[in-house]
Amino acid sequence: MARRRKSPRREPPPADAPLWREVLGYLNFSGGSPDPRFERHLSDLYAAVGLEWTAESLRDLLLDRLATLRSSAPEFANSEQAGAVIGLALDAALPAYRRHHADLLFHLADEDFVQPFFLARVFEAVLSAGGPWTETERLVCGTLNQLNDFLGYRPLAVLENGRQMEPYRHERYRPVPLYIRDAGVAAGRYHDLIERTIQFFAEAPRDLLRDAYFDLDRMEE
Repeated sequence: MARRRKSPRREPPPADAPLWREVLGYLNFSGGSPDPRFERHLSDLYAAVGLEWTAESLRDLLLDRLATLRSSAPEFANSEQAGAVIGLALDAALPAYRRHHADLLFHLADEDFVQPFFLARVFEAVLSAGGPWTETERLVCGTLNQLNDFLGYRPLAVLENGRQMEPYRHERYRPVPLYIRDAGVAAGRYHDLIERTIQFFAEAPRDLLRDAYFDLDRMEE
């Protein structure tokens, strides 16, 4: 079998790139409300960094750029929130999420957990939990409660047997977003496929989509 050629290393955007101000500004000043600009910029950062993108490398990169802005941009003189949220999301909440779903998501690789829009949801959940940022246990618990909002397939026999069945607490999880309205398609291995699929739906006959009970304008994620 032929060996796969490794893509060349790509350098992250320079320290003075506007992208950093946008991403770090959201992390420092937001209360966690979803922001398509932040989500899109995080996806752009993923595309720029490429194979060098891991939770650890992203943490180091964000903290390094935050230190640069702290010394050069007055609005970042107080950047305690951003620094804390970066660590909480990537060093605490993300590993806790993986431990929580060790049985359900054991088959996924490390890279599957660092997709840009999924990380955006992790950051948003941490911010929504709110300070004080030193209360790690509370913040991680609140983050997981917000992230684990989706219940997957349940057999019809379970759904229609008339009994109240409470899902096992590890059944609810957070699907990885590949598209978010107003933010676009996430950078990554599925970008071209999802982009072409959306284009197909945009050009499909209206009656066909109506019969399928699908409205592209109502698709949010």
